[in-house]
Amino acid sequence: MLLTIIITAYNLPEYIKKCVTSVACQAGDDCEILLVDDGSNDGITPRLCDELSNQFPNVLSVVHKDNGGVGDARNLGIAKARGEYICFIDGDDYILPDMIDTLRLVIKETHVDIIQFGYKMETDGVATDDLVESVPHNTVLKIEEYPKFFTMPPTVWNRIWKRSLFVDNDIYFPSKVWYEDMRTVPKLFAVASTVVSIPRSYYVYVQRKGSIMHNDNIERSGEIISAFEDLIDWFKSWNILDKYYDILSKMAVFHVLIFGSARVARVDPNNHLLADFREFMTESFPDYLHNPILHFWKLPRYYQVVLVLVRLKWYKVLNLLYRFK
Repeated sequence: MLLTIIITAYNLPEYIKKCVTSVACQAGDDCEILLVDDGSNDGITPRLCDELSNQFPNVLSVVHKDNGGVGDARNLGIAKARGEYICFIDGDDYILPDMIDTLRLVIKETHVDIIQFGYKMETDGVATDDLVESVPHNTVLKIEEYPKFFTMPPTVWNRIWKRSLFVDNDIYFPSKVWYEDMRTVPKLFAVASTVVSIPRSYYVYVQRKGSIMHNDNIERSGEIISAFEDLIDWFKSWNILDKYYDILSKMAVFHVLIFGSARVARVDPNNHLLADFREFMTESFPDYLHNPILHFWKLPRYYQVVLVLVRLKWYKVLNLLYRFK
């Protein structure tokens, strides 16, 4: 089996059919689809999953499980997968035509550890232009020579992965936490050797109200600190923290100080998490301003402004800036 597509679903009756159909109509004899129903309790999604299994019996298998979060659902899919490669799709998203045919060809031609491709973001039925990372395309790259891969958005769904990266290195997703991709993707890149980037978008990320990254539960935004503590501990356990220290520091500047502070300040500029973020950076990456790969003056202007405001503790100004932006 060449490719296993793992689709996770929890209470998604409006989305799951479009998601599964977009995949099933492309899958061939060398592909399998595992649809993991993560304890849906809406009375509709489990039935829809079973109906889709009956509609696509040759390629689709459904697994119903108790609710454990998207990470736990993905881990079950990894354990059951028969494919050499794994693709993860969230049940409220969908893929575009020709994705699987393209990936099939790239796999057979390169046998790389990771294949990366672009994506679109869809809001209210309107999709953005292609979002494609600016790295050399359609050529095998050694990850060690392109540390930029570590500082790209830590998403699993716009990449396919050799299953062995997970099982041979005991890397799995955490359960019932936020930032499960952040806690996992950098580890996968650290144990992988090669990657190919495709300059086309195949994945459509549907932004919907109520999803984890679009609600205002700002207290849970503090879990970004736990995510980086997890990464630091893991890189220490593999004796490679020194090697990746600057990369992790740059990632933390973006995800803790810039994105984390902006996310909290836009809701509550007096929240304690803003001080927690600064304290974490001071303790874990005290020299982050002197990071040789950060290049402050090359950052987008908005990021420069946010970082300066955070350093000055001008969170009310940051709140106004976010509202204006």
